Amino acid sequence: MLIKNNYPGYKVQVIFNGIEYIDDNKRQNVINLEFGLTGEKFIFISLARVSEEKGIFFMIDAAEKLLESRDNFAIVIAGYGPHFEKARATVKERRLDNYILMPGYRDDGDTLLRSANCFINASSTEALSFAILEAMGAGLPIIATNVGGNPDIVNQSTGCGITVPYNDSEKLCAAMKNIMDDKALSGLMSANSRKAIK
Repeated sequence: MLIKNNYPGYKVQVIFNGIEYIDDNKRQNVINLEFGLTGEKFIFISLARVSEEKGIFFMIDAAEKLLESRDNFAIVIAGYGPHFEKARATVKERRLDNYILMPGYRDDGDTLLRSANCFINASSTEALSFAILEAMGAGLPIIATNVGGNPDIVNQSTGCGITVPYNDSEKLCAAMKNIMDDKALSGLMSANSRKAIK
């Protein structure tokens, strides 16, 4: 609009949504305590409406593949929506209920983010994901589908995560393994998330 009205383009800059920056000293262990997780679990988290476009079933497929090679993980899908019961039934049917935790809608997303190791956005469509920005503010590495505005914030320049094609559970599983196994990479992405969001 500004440029259309002859305002100089070089003076225009996009400012993404502002979010709270979570200090690293505020890390918590709420997920382990609330869900009774034992041992050293790597915790993935997704804050999403449980609806078709959010890629929940594609995430479930990736978790099933991941379980073929390791069992030291949990995925928390915090949200509710029209496919919630179907998704929960799918998790139970595939015997993944010890690995995929679906607590429904939560109003303490920031607390959950402080307890996780990596954020997943598996959407088929996205504008600018506020949840990704919040996860970056919590210093989490990001795995996101390369759709919509996701590549604007998760890319080589920010270095805060990995993008994968939508509905490619093999690639999503590979990205999850990569972040779980490569602690140096995960640490770098975590630092880059914080740096990018500041």
